[in-house]
Amino acid sequence: MGGCFSGDVRGGKEAVGGGGSGMGRGPAAAGHGGANEAVDHFFQGHGLRGLYTPLELSFSAAKLRNMDALSKSDPMLVIYAKKDGRLEEIGRTEVILNSLEPLWITKAMINYQFEMVQPLVFKVYDIDTKYHNTPVKMLNLAQQDFLGEACCNLSEIVTKFNHSLTLNLRSGSGHALLSTMTVHAEETSSSRMAVEMTFHCQNLENKDTFSLSDPFLRVSRLSENSAAILYVKQRW
Repeated sequence: MGGCFSGDVRGGKEAVGGGGSGMGRGPAAAGHGGANEAVDHFFQGHGLRGLYTPLELSFSAAKLRNMDALSKSDPMLVIYAKKDGRLEEIGRTEVILNSLEPLWITKAMINYQFEMVQPLVFKVYDIDTKYHNTPVKMLNLAQQDFLGEACCNLSEIVTKFNHSLTLNLRSGSGHALLSTMTVHAEETSSSRMAVEMTFHCQNLENKDTFSLSDPFLRVSRLSENSAAILYVKQRW
């Protein structure tokens, strides 16, 4: 898997800090994923698209280290792009509570540029309980427990048969860990269509002995290779 570019990381029952299903549309993402604006404007003016493909990245992890004494870790993933020797943050996922095998809902949006090498770095943190009500963008990463990091080039994900790449996490000192993370890439298309759906259930089986069940809904979308990509996780 190679060494990481260190410069300073299924889902739990709950998640906190999710700010929407997509991230990475800001300057950092544009700088590493976006095409040259003048060239892009030329292609768009002629009804064409430049030499790039917009991608949506989905993330999961397995066998994370447990940093909590009385519960499991509360992992959050931070995604970086590396350019000119510097790490620029693309975005952060939500925090998954009490899980060593998180399946994050938050996606990262990035443009795959065929003619460029686009190094990515992923860092996983265990978020301290006292920060669970803090928006993820406001979290001070130095105050969180570091669970591991991994790195790859964007092309390594795209050229996989199923567009999914599993990476071994490494400690801050570069030692290999048993933990892994998986990145899945899927091409996106622009659309202004919005769909509103309403769900309700009846006669659910009660799984609790002294109280009623606490149901939650998971909605996934099938990718091109029939893999289920989680998009919604909602408690009633």
